Formats: sequence, structure tokens, C-alpha cells
Amino acid sequence: RVSGRAKSQIANHPGLSLLPAHAAPTVRRWQRVTLKPSDTGVKQPRLFELGSPLPETAGTRADVKPEEHVTVDRRAMTVHPDSDYSVWLASKVSPQTRRAYQSDMAHFLRAAGLESPDELATIAPGVLVTYRDAMTAAGAKPSTVARRLNTLRSYFNYLLALGRIETSPAQPQLVPTPRVPREGLTLGMENSDVRRILRQPDTSTLKGLRDRAILSFGFYLGLRRQELADLSLGDLRQERGHNVVEVHGKGGKSRVLTIPAIPFAHLTEYLRAADRLNEPADSPLFPSMGHAAPAGARLNGDDVWDIFKGDAALT
Repeated sequence: RVSGRAKSQIANHPGLSLLPAHAAPTVRRWQRVTLKPSDTGVKQPRLFELGSPLPETAGTRADVKPEEHVTVDRRAMTVHPDSDYSVWLASKVSPQTRRAYQSDMAHFLRAAGLESPDELATIAPGVLVTYRDAMTAAGAKPSTVARRLNTLRSYFNYLLALGRIETSPAQPQLVPTPRVPREGLTLGMENSDVRRILRQPDTSTLKGLRDRAILSFGFYLGLRRQELADLSLGDLRQERGHNVVEVHGKGGKSRVLTIPAIPFAHLTEYLRAADRLNEPADSPLFPSMGHAAPAGARLNGDDVWDIFKGDAALT
């Protein structure tokens, strides 16, 4: 508060001014939950809004998920909460990550005899230790065991952050992960093997030309199968006289690679034969020929892997 004497001093000072109360700047800040009971006695949706007092007992029971009405800067939207598992899965940016996590979770649920991910909140560390040892005994690779345990850790950490559980049963101190060798287990290929494989597709057909270009990009640029499937015509360009391709990798990260002469020649031959040089930039670089997916549709990583297994006899 400003006293009357201070007001007069400020008013008489040439370098100071006093704003009236209604002109004083306001500071907006987030307020927390305010519950508004209904006059009819029926439980109302939770209301998040600005400028409301915060009751000390405001909170949400873990087992109650009402519809929520959210008001932010005068724009309202309605949120329909789903299960914790669905929200956790949807939070993963990459579709491939979501698919892998979903597969890992389904594997554990089957092994543990659970019907729903909602039952995971009651899991004890001993169950995870038994699961780990059972996978090892069944011959699963250490990398597979480690990946599935990491998927479970991610979900339990999510439940921990939400306050659904008090501690994670998948902590490394409670369920140690098997050591994964740092040396890769994939055997290298000789240049003669690569040349032999690139001669396998029937290049008298468009499918053969496409498959050879896919194999060539995979071998010479070292791309993952999903990276090959995600390539579009617009990812091709020239930089400083070099033919390059922008590859969209895991985690939303992109990198620009120079295309060697052999895969570039194979790609050019395919695109010219298919008369695709003037197609839109977002068109898939290697579309389906109507076998794995509708003609012209984008292939997925499994479709690309089938091409490698078929032409390269990889298993």
C-alpha cells in the first residue's frame, strides 16, 4: 500500500508516476484444481480455470477418472482420459517405438497370465526376475531380454510419476538386466556377396528395378529397413554438386547422406522406368507394387525386410 504522503511525493516528482488501481498490470498464473459441486448433488466434472482459489484438499483419486473440462486463455477443450497404459503408449513419438513397446508389453502379459495392463500396478519384483530368467532359459538373446525389461521399466516409471505406485518393481537394483555384448553379432558381407545379391532381382520388371534400388540403398548407405520405407522423393536433392538423401531415423532425428554412384544409378534407372521423376515430393520413394500393400502405398519396415530376405536369402 502507498500512504497519502507518499502519493503526494510521487505525484510531485517529475520522473515518477502513480498508476490508478484499475490500470495496474496484472500477472496471470496457473491455478490448480477447483471443484464446483452441483446443486443437484450429482458429481460434476473437474474444472481447471484461472483466477480461482485453491482448496487445500484438492486432488484426484487414483481410481477415478472423470471427464475434464479445461479452460486455458479463454479457449476450452474437453479431454476424455483413457487408461494409463494407452496414454503412456500414445506418448511415444515414433510409430515404430509404439509398436515395439506394445509387442513387448503383450509378451509380458501373456507370460504373467495377466488380462490387462491395469493389473501391472500390483506386480512385485520377483515376478519380473522370474520372467527374465524364463526368457533366458528359453534361448532369448540378451538384447531381447534387456529390451523387454526396459519397456517394463518405462511403463512403471510412468506409473510412478503419476503416483499410481510408490516404487518401481523394475528398478535395475531389484531386477538386474543381463549384460549385452558391445560387439555386434551381425556378420559382415564381402563386396562379392553384395554384387551377387544385387543381381538377384528381375530387372526386366518394375518390381525388380525397385527391389534392386532398395537393396542397393540398404547395403551402400547402411539404412535401417524402416528408414528405407520412410524415404520420399522430396528427400532427394543436390548439395554442392553431390547427390544426397535426407534420412529420417529413430527418435525423430534426421541425417543427410551422400548417395554413392552405384545406388544412385540403380535408383535413377528405376524412377525413369516407372516415370516417377515428376511425382509430388511426399510420394514414397519405394512404393508398393500391389503385393505387400495397395499399389502406390508406402511400404513398412517388415515389407522391406521381406525383400531383403527374398532376394538376399537373409534369415
